Amino acid sequence: MSNDRRISLFCGLLAAGALSLAYLLPVYRTEGTSMQPTLKNGSILIFKRTKHPKRGDIAAFRHEGRVIVKRVAAVSGDTVDISPEGAVIVNGTIQIEPYVSCLYRGSCDAPLPMTIPENFFFMLGDERVSSIDSRSGRLGLIDRKSIIGTLFCTI
Repeated sequence: MSNDRRISLFCGLLAAGALSLAYLLPVYRTEGTSMQPTLKNGSILIFKRTKHPKRGDIAAFRHEGRVIVKRVAAVSGDTVDISPEGAVIVNGTIQIEPYVSCLYRGSCDAPLPMTIPENFFFMLGDERVSSIDSRSGRLGLIDRKSIIGTLFCTI
């Protein structure tokens, strides 16, 4: 095999590997402060593809043509509520959320308490004061089909 052919083969394999990696581990940059203090505005995030995030995972999903990043507060079958003080209650248990700097119920127009239907997720931002999340009809529950993946690492 000639040297030129080896270089072409190597470049082709490298490109195929890079494309495969980009598909398996999509990269996004945060916009806004709704996930602070956990994720800073402008952070570069690498996600692993999955349609099955667990409660507490940070997940990326598509909504109205944008990629949004929030934390999974409740999954299919969970009953979720938010106290007047802002504590998240899942299946009757107050959730310990050390990543939230300020508990805040906000202008919640979601019909709480609610049981999360099959294939849906209740998502919350860590910065509860400014986050538009599943508490609001502007976002609502997130369909499993919209989920891109869960946070793998930040750069």
